[in-house]
Amino acid sequence: MNVISSGIGNIYVTATDEISITLSGIGTVYYAGPLKQQIKTGLGNIVEIPNLLPNQDEQ
Repeated sequence: MNVISSGIGNIYVTATDEISITLSGIGTVYYAGPLKQQIKTGLGNIVEIPNLLPNQDEQ
């Protein structure tokens, strides 16, 4: 999954596959899942959060 933030605001994303984040704006990208790459050139933040998806092994 590719996430690109170039404006103002926050993004919340949960992925089961790899996440690539590009942040060039103001705001925060909150993510859950395996991070492949992060590129930050703006004033925002990239923050890992707990995975909120149910564990596939428990179903």
